[in-house]
Amino acid sequence: MLKKLFGQITKDKRVSPTYQIGLVHSKTYRIYKQITTTALKKYQLSFVDWLLLGLLYDAGEMRYGVLADTLGVEASFVSVLVDQLRSRGFIREKKSTTDKRVKQIILSKKGLTLIPDIEKFLKEKLASAIEGVPLSDMQKYMETIQLLEDTDETS
Repeated sequence: MLKKLFGQITKDKRVSPTYQIGLVHSKTYRIYKQITTTALKKYQLSFVDWLLLGLLYDAGEMRYGVLADTLGVEASFVSVLVDQLRSRGFIREKKSTTDKRVKQIILSKKGLTLIPDIEKFLKEKLASAIEGVPLSDMQKYMETIQLLEDTDETS
């Protein structure tokens, strides 16, 4: 599926109209999210749960507000996610070493162990969707998305 979408982008060297760029990006995102959401059912995790856990895996620890900003959601929603993931043993809170009033969210040992397993499983599930797409094209796609995020005018 993604191979067809990437083919549409690359077949014409001219710049695509903005609505086509948006359409292709939306379709790609929906396909990615559908595959990921289906695969995450094995772990009883939602797509947003996975994003939060991945952010913590990369960062080591994060404050509620930083998590909310990074995910683009309200802090109250992060509190609900954290409570659910904490009750399942994936994450825990710790007090900041610099300010005891501040709570940092970190992965538990269970969470740290689980993340690489989930990542490997998801990559296997996504591999068939991008079969035949050259690695250089995937890297360019990711670079483009990152550039768009970095130049977001709403920030």
